[in-house]
Amino acid sequence: MEKMTMKRSLTNLSAKIICTICFSLLIGGIAMGKDLGIDAIVESNSLQQIAKDLRFTEGPVWHPEGYLLFSDIPADTIYKWTPDGKLSVYRSPSGNSNGLTLDRQGRLIACEHGNRRVSRTESDGTIKSIAEKYNG
Repeated sequence: MEKMTMKRSLTNLSAKIICTICFSLLIGGIAMGKDLGIDAIVESNSLQQIAKDLRFTEGPVWHPEGYLLFSDIPADTIYKWTPDGKLSVYRSPSGNSNGLTLDRQGRLIACEHGNRRVSRTESDGTIKSIAEKYNG
């Protein structure tokens, strides 16, 4: 019984550490770059609906190449939206990603609560796990 409690405690600790890493990456991404999406709203002074039939969207991040990435958590998909109104699948499955940010090289960092990890999508589309375990 004590061993099971210890294992559960380590699992909870791992989840807390992964959440802390996700939060740090998101805050770091905000601090490192200018949020062009906010500037665009302020300039146009209006909001518009850009997509329909999505389930639960989260984690928007504006890419410097001129498009928006965001997660639809229950759909297990990361979408790409371009200013010309086109919506396409960027990555599916996404590991039920939630928070998204970009690293200094413009690669997508995703907090995947479905896979219990933080991943990075490389420029060639491959996905690398950058945090998934702590002490085993």
